Amino acid sequence: MLELYSYYRSTASYRVRIVLELKKIPYLYKSVYKLRTNDSEFAKKYSQLNPQKMVPTLIDGETAISQSLAIIEYLEERYPHPALLPSNILARAYVRQIALLIACDIHPLSIMRVRKYFTSSMDFSLSQKMDWYRHWVNEGLTALEKLLGNSKFRGSFCCGDQPKERRCIFGASSV
Repeated sequence: MLELYSYYRSTASYRVRIVLELKKIPYLYKSVYKLRTNDSEFAKKYSQLNPQKMVPTLIDGETAISQSLAIIEYLEERYPHPALLPSNILARAYVRQIALLIACDIHPLSIMRVRKYFTSSMDFSLSQKMDWYRHWVNEGLTALEKLLGNSKFRGSFCCGDQPKERRCIFGASSV
């Protein structure tokens, strides 16, 4: 059975848990709460699975996979049904573009370890730090809104009218 090292408040972990539920893949949830309590023994063991000591980490047999999007792509390839990505190559690129914009440009600014470092190590006022944070998150969200607003693939969701709809809104043809 797959094991997922996760933390209940981690948005990256949410991504993986959503995919596991949509695909109805059974897994064992393993909390990394002990990382937050500075349990050095747990941290040492966990760092052998994931040198970043972050979540999520998926264990499949002897293999550990970290980074939410890498895990999601692995699950999509290992368990292709139901498919998460549309069959149309352009729609797949569009979906990946959205995922990367969120995971790489917006999400890192909200990670607790990044915020803690930023708020404790930089010689700026709290107001200046929040202005910096809001500026970059706003840039990412504005780009996302424009991307969604101009898309022929968008439906009730970013792509199509169901969270796991494979065809998006234009049918099952492939380019």
